[in-house]
Amino acid sequence: MFASPLKRAQQTARLAGFDQVATLDDIAEWDYGRAEGRTRQTVSDMAGFDWDVWRDGPTSLPEFMNADWQETLPGGERVQVHAGAGESLNDAAARACDVIGKVVPFVESGKDVLLVAHAHILRILTSQWIGLDPGFGRLLRLDTAHYSVLSLYKGDRVIERWNC
Repeated sequence: MFASPLKRAQQTARLAGFDQVATLDDIAEWDYGRAEGRTRQTVSDMAGFDWDVWRDGPTSLPEFMNADWQETLPGGERVQVHAGAGESLNDAAARACDVIGKVVPFVESGKDVLLVAHAHILRILTSQWIGLDPGFGRLLRLDTAHYSVLSLYKGDRVIERWNC
């Protein structure tokens, strides 16, 4: 069992009843860079073009959008937000491939592996699991608090269940 180092994933793992979860840095959410903490519309307005994370990526955003601030969550907790350079889709896909490399030996030996992480990185990871371009992740809807099952079938990496 592995969880992203981000607080939300760690909490989700515990709430789901998994107390013995190792942290795996490579399944942290895609680094949205200068778009972090901002709506798509706000990012588009600031950047001066109709920005899309999947098409344009965080690294397409101008440097003047770099910022650091504190945000107050609905429960009153204050968190630090950093909007920097971010990472490209291909960089996030490389991290996902590293995760796959770490879990495949477990899967091939017949063990189940649980990954508790975030929608975009899991969508990217799935695209890499089935050998497609990382942009394919855009077409995989993954709702909050849902799960998916990736597996091996007759030697192929497959999507067994999605968004359940």
